[in-house]
Amino acid sequence: VLSDPDRALEIFEERGTLVVESDVLMVENRNHPGALSKIAKALAKKKINIEYAYLASHPGDVRGLLILRVRDAKAALSTLKALKI
Repeated sequence: VLSDPDRALEIFEERGTLVVESDVLMVENRNHPGALSKIAKALAKKKINIEYAYLASHPGDVRGLLILRVRDAKAALSTLKALKI
């Protein structure tokens, strides 16, 4: 997740590095057991496949960041907004 993806792509290409660009959702959520399960169940109910996910938070933090790559980002975003996440 980058603030300036065009510049990052330029730097990597200058160095001959293979880059794969993809759209992801960055979700700020509570950092507690079951938080990811709630999100995954809501997306599954809408038949939205999670292609990959990773978390970016310290274990002691109250809030964390979830990065999701899904088949349908617009539908996933709508689903998560309905959950008030």
